[in-house]
Amino acid sequence: MLTAPIFTQGHSILAILQCITNYPDKTNQENEQETRYYHKGIIRNIVYRKYLTEGDLRSCGVTKWPLRLCLSSPPRAPTPSSNFFCEPHTFPESILTPKYIYTMARLSFLLLGALSTLSGFATASNSAVKDLIPTNFDEVVLAGKPALVEFFAPWCGHCKTLAPVYEELAQSFAFAENKVTIAKVDADENRSLGKRFGIQGFPTVKWFDGKSDKPEEYNGGRDLDSLTAFVTEKTGIKPRSATAQKVVSNVEMLNDASFKTVVGGDKDVLVAFTAPWCGHCKTLAPTWETLANDFALESNVVIAKVDAEAENSRSLSKEQGITGFPTIKFFPKGSTEAVAYSGARSEEAFVKFINEKAGTHRAVGGGLDNLAGTIAVLDEIVTENVAAQKLDKLVTEVKKAAKGLPDKYAEYYVKAAEKLSKNEGYAVKELTRLRKILAKGGSAPEKLDDILSRSNILQRFVGQDKRDEL
Repeated sequence: MLTAPIFTQGHSILAILQCITNYPDKTNQENEQETRYYHKGIIRNIVYRKYLTEGDLRSCGVTKWPLRLCLSSPPRAPTPSSNFFCEPHTFPESILTPKYIYTMARLSFLLLGALSTLSGFATASNSAVKDLIPTNFDEVVLAGKPALVEFFAPWCGHCKTLAPVYEELAQSFAFAENKVTIAKVDADENRSLGKRFGIQGFPTVKWFDGKSDKPEEYNGGRDLDSLTAFVTEKTGIKPRSATAQKVVSNVEMLNDASFKTVVGGDKDVLVAFTAPWCGHCKTLAPTWETLANDFALESNVVIAKVDAEAENSRSLSKEQGITGFPTIKFFPKGSTEAVAYSGARSEEAFVKFINEKAGTHRAVGGGLDNLAGTIAVLDEIVTENVAAQKLDKLVTEVKKAAKGLPDKYAEYYVKAAEKLSKNEGYAVKELTRLRKILAKGGSAPEKLDDILSRSNILQRFVGQDKRDEL
């Protein structure tokens, strides 16, 4: 038996590759990635998509290891230990042949060369995000102009997920680069900056006001809307990017604080608890936006979302017992007791559910159904008296029944009854006029809702024989 030499953190490639040979079923790409993790003080089994346990490591011959292992469940990976080293590895003499050692050493240089090349490409890319290092940090961040700074590590999976979103954010505010900076720090390479600002995990995003070196930590969602809203709130600058401005979302983002002000009040609230990494949540997202647009004109209905993994929403998620994503709950007005939603995740199913719970009359696409604006108790009176052609009685009874009703269209019933009592052709003529307006198009959404509601009411004032003709 031969004993392999001790390899420190800076010279551990050979030991790494020897350990990897215990997993011959991996592809070269997986071995490369695992090598990078190992070199950073973290080992991850790519095949089983988990970070290795102490027992797994011992099976590779590693007898000492940092206690701060990287787990897959938290939103941040811990900073690798700076004092990583391997105990002597013991291998059968038959393994440590000159050919084996030569092959491993050659692979080491190839891997390091490939990583250096990739790093060079990344640096050379045209990015709107400002790269910060110790020599330029203060002159960029503390020179009077506010800055949003992401502290990341190249090996961090959550950082890689955030990267395209953060780039899009920077492009959204690139036109205002003289007023605000969107920047990033490779805190693994520039550890002095990570230590200076107490970075414990990745990614960490901090807001600098441009004057103080005591930043405010950003704890909101890691989606473009949340980050954009934060920068706009801090600076008053609105993004100009076509992507960032393509739609003003009608989905209301809730957190620990805002949830208490919205839920339990005078509005019905449908909430989706989501996580940035959840595939089903990403599938739901466009439907949720469409649903919010459908109910945008309903002042008493809120379509909301909670990023359950954001720092400022974790207490709320725990209180609501969220264990899976997406979880959808309905909170009736005046109540904090939730009704769990377990139906289909289609626009049609959601619209039907809200109409039943909130008493609304929305249709798929945001329009109104044929009951919108109508009042059942008045419909009964109208139908009975119009059929009997008792128009004078119609006016009296409608006025009496409409008195005190909170519905805004109760008064329209009275107006229509009075007009009809003076002109029997009024309802048909007015309904025809409104339908022409609808056919012409171009009406504002609020006006369109009003026309549809009045049309539905007038239908009740038209006799069945004439209604069929229309």
